[in-house]
Amino acid sequence: MVTDAIPEAITEDLFLWLLYRLQWQQQLSANLYLAGIQEINSLDRSLRGARFQDEATVDRVELAALVAIGTKAFGPAKITALATNPDAEFQFELYPDGGFQPYRRSNYENRDFSGGQQALILTEDLWTIVLPELREAHSNDEEWQNGGRSALRLAARNNVLSLLGDEPPRD
Repeated sequence: MVTDAIPEAITEDLFLWLLYRLQWQQQLSANLYLAGIQEINSLDRSLRGARFQDEATVDRVELAALVAIGTKAFGPAKITALATNPDAEFQFELYPDGGFQPYRRSNYENRDFSGGQQALILTEDLWTIVLPELREAHSNDEEWQNGGRSALRLAARNNVLSLLGDEPPRD
């Protein structure tokens, strides 16, 4: 099932943007830092899927090929983000419909919670702090809008060529 018109939905471009920011600039805002993408999924236009686990970066030839082709939608993704306020490491899965799944591996610096209490605070912090900042950073990233997307695709293409033993063209 593919849905439209969900207010919290995330554009498929955000997942591609996360790969871009992981490659070149992990600081997303004054408060938020992208520490890693542990897994990312993709769908082609025929809804055939692929999953990339154990650190998803464009250094992986099969993921780089999908980025370079540019006809794939990405998401959901398992992400690690660091925040300074609250001082915490958030591990969660983000879905294209705006849903998310927090993971118990998330932790707060200098705070000790019981299991149930941490789950409530973690969910609230993701919903009210992390996800809004993530969306805002994506929508305000002028570098991404003005050439970052094409730079990511070019870097992915060149990575595929070099991994295959071909010399990337010089710009």
